[in-house]
This record gives sequence, C-alpha cells and structure tokens, in this order.
Amino acid sequence: MSSGKPVSRSREIETLFRRVPRSRAEYCWSQADKDTLRKMVAEGCDYAEIAARIGRTRAACTAMYNLLMKRNV
Repeated sequence: MSSGKPVSRSREIETLFRRVPRSRAEYCWSQADKDTLRKMVAEGCDYAEIAARIGRTRAACTAMYNLLMKRNV
C-alpha cells in the first residue's frame, strides 16, 4: 500500500541500483588515519597497501597525502 506521496526519481534510482547513501562522516579522515598514512608513506609502503590498511581507495590515500604535504609547506 502506498502512502500517496510520489516517489522521487532519485529514490527510484537508488532503489533500482541498490545505492546506499553515505553520510558525510564516513568520508572524514580521523587524525589516526592521517598519522597512519604519513607513517606508512615514510616507511615506503605502497599506496595500495596503505589503502587496504586504512579502508580507503588508493586514490583517496594519494590525494590526502598530497593535501597533507601541501599544508605542511
């Protein structure tokens, strides 16, 4: 039974593709993650290994490291 409200197009798409919206908090980097990133890069670890450890993509780790280095300069 429907509530009578029309379903938005974006809601239809989310349901169709089973896309689960993520909160902004899930994208934020904790200080511990940033410290782990810095430490592992300094040790010479590959970004793929770092990404697996932190739970992010390789591209996200690379971008965050570049941002951190830019802020320190």
